[in-house]
Amino acid sequence: MKESSHINWIVADVRQFSTQQLFDLIVVAEVLYYLEDVAAIRTAVHNLVSMLAPSGHMVFGSAIDANCRRWGHGGRYGDRHRDVERNVGSRWSSFIAAAHRSMKTACFPVFRNRLPDLDRDTKRVCGIKLTHDGAIAVVEDGRLVFCTEQEKRNNNSRYQEINNLDAVVAALAENGVNARDVDQFVIDGWDGEAESRFKVLSGETPVILRGAPYVERHAEGLLDWIGGSGLTLGDRVFSYRSYPHVTSHVASAYCTSPFAKSRDPALCLVWDGCIFPRLYHVEGKRASFVKSLFPVTGQAYAAAGHYFGPYKQMSRGGWDLGVAGKLMAFIALGSVHVRIVAVFQKLYQEHFAGDTALACAFRANINNSESSLAAVHDFFAASALQLGQRRPKTCLHRLIFPSNVSSLTKWRTPCSTIPCREHAICA
Repeated sequence: MKESSHINWIVADVRQFSTQQLFDLIVVAEVLYYLEDVAAIRTAVHNLVSMLAPSGHMVFGSAIDANCRRWGHGGRYGDRHRDVERNVGSRWSSFIAAAHRSMKTACFPVFRNRLPDLDRDTKRVCGIKLTHDGAIAVVEDGRLVFCTEQEKRNNNSRYQEINNLDAVVAALAENGVNARDVDQFVIDGWDGEAESRFKVLSGETPVILRGAPYVERHAEGLLDWIGGSGLTLGDRVFSYRSYPHVTSHVASAYCTSPFAKSRDPALCLVWDGCIFPRLYHVEGKRASFVKSLFPVTGQAYAAAGHYFGPYKQMSRGGWDLGVAGKLMAFIALGSVHVRIVAVFQKLYQEHFAGDTALACAFRANINNSESSLAAVHDFFAASALQLGQRRPKTCLHRLIFPSNVSSLTKWRTPCSTIPCREHAICA
């Protein structure tokens, strides 16, 4: 097999390996023998499952002949199999038992994101946001126990990150929770196309944690997660999951809306700072990406504050994210001016969405954060010039700029017909 040109060989830790490529079949052999505990097995299984294509299969195999005994594990298949079964779900029991009796290699399939029994015993979950607006929260039996925002502690600065995991230990202790009593730790994803990296401290020890990317890797991947280990809290090390950053926005918007209570499907629009507005369809326990609605990043509000309203300034420097929310409130005091809306629509086509050289260059360099932000500034500068410095109090509202980080939900209603004044939910 090693001589086959169509096979690529990679040496990697089964708990850490990650790739953007999705596979129809993943076969796992004796590696589970070498994992230290049940939590590590769970992490490895889900890390591999996240790389399966839709309807793909994962097969676990374990040799029970002399080759396996030669490695010193010949009699351990049954014990390890029971560990895996407890964490994957007992519904495969009969299949596993039959395979074990009749084959020299025992195996069983696991379907992508179809592990409903895996979390049946998970009751206490700790969510951690390490980056911008750092926070720690614990949910127990579906109810919020506490949520601590770092910027509200010790007179910290606004948007405070979590740079040291001791903050997690302290927040848990202050609320009567021991890290050892947490069933599942979850870390919010961040910048990265395939995955993110977090460089933090645990006490004085540097720690690098891998996380999920900012957005999902494919249309059905909003609930896909990356498994990791090395979350060092005090003198113990824990495994964890990490979901894409936008997943938290969709979840918070939908789960706090009346649609979740009535179990109705909904459309959810997420417009975060560095991404185009992304429309998702949520139904039951599933969510899927529909499309990006238009090519303007969520930085539009903060940039608009430089040119309109009581917060305008002469320079593009001095970036203040706080002005975004203030401008939203200011817009609500105004009324619609048709001429202003027409100017915005014309310049929107010229700068972002049309076939002009300016718009094409913008879309071609959209992954460059500096150039995309500069393009948003150019748009508002041109708008202010054409409007003769008149203050557009509501035009952004009518262009559906609902928030710097926004979610828009409406059951079974085309997004273009949703009055954002009535249905905007900020997450």
